[in-house]
Amino acid sequence: MKWLPKNLSLLILLAIIIAGGISYVAQPLVHASPNANSVIINVFTILTGFLFAIMALFANVEYDSSVNWRQLEVQESINQSRFDKLHFLFYLYLAVLIFVFMAVLLKDNKQYQNSLFLVCLEYFYLWLTSFSLMMSISLPSKLNTFRKNKFNEAIKDKRPQP
Repeated sequence: MKWLPKNLSLLILLAIIIAGGISYVAQPLVHASPNANSVIINVFTILTGFLFAIMALFANVEYDSSVNWRQLEVQESINQSRFDKLHFLFYLYLAVLIFVFMAVLLKDNKQYQNSLFLVCLEYFYLWLTSFSLMMSISLPSKLNTFRKNKFNEAIKDKRPQP
């Protein structure tokens, strides 16, 4: 994704602001819809399962034993960085599910149906939903890069040298 800025902090700040705008616009619509929470729960349950499978894929990392210890440490730090990002996304997805579940419970209780607490909870989980989806945008690209790197490692010793 060459069009993305190199500064990750700027991207995260932009995602936070955009997620706030989405949350602000979507909250009244979600509050009025009886099915919106179910859709969010279904989508994030599927995403959580998918991400768990990806984490299992990344956890099965083979190290090149032909390199020296410094190169192995570099490989490990790269793999740990990837895994940390996936962990973060996984916990974001779980947080979305937890907060939506709380909102569903409160919405079913007549005492809290139109309370300020429920409205704030809806704003928050919609922000969290939007933010986590934006953080997931680069996941397919990361998977493709991971696949290419694994292929290049597998073929590097077998390729004829010029």
